[in-house]
Amino acid sequence: MRKEENKLQTFFIGDLHEENILVNKETKKIQICDIDSCKIGNNQPFRTKYSFLKAYYYVFKHLNKKYPFNSNNIFIPNEDFDLYCYIVIILNTLFHINVLCLNVTDYFKQIYSLKEQGLPRPLFQIFLNIYSPAKNENPYRYLDAIPESFERKRKL
Repeated sequence: MRKEENKLQTFFIGDLHEENILVNKETKKIQICDIDSCKIGNNQPFRTKYSFLKAYYYVFKHLNKKYPFNSNNIFIPNEDFDLYCYIVIILNTLFHINVLCLNVTDYFKQIYSLKEQGLPRPLFQIFLNIYSPAKNENPYRYLDAIPESFERKRKL
């Protein structure tokens, strides 16, 4: 909506994580709840769940333009931060990678391991970029290209 319709230019979810997403099974509509960490205009949002637990100092030192902080050292949600949270959800849900428990070096090792297992190149690059100065990209276009070998085996 931001790019195609020029809407929601100063609105960012901030605390985007699995527990704050509701899906109506019948209508397939998605709702976001718990919006106290939303960035709306010039408000001061609360802390978020995905605030770079093990990589905090790296982000604070090297990526503070991409992921800005306020005077209380709380991340100020922006488009890059919302996409970071979305990517963390994908990594947690599809690949069982708990990004928050990894320092940057261990994170890169996990992402390179996914690449070696057949992760599509565009997703690999998007996942790498969360810890680079490059803008984060929405990975939704590439999710269907994830090989079946990554699918969880269901117990019958």
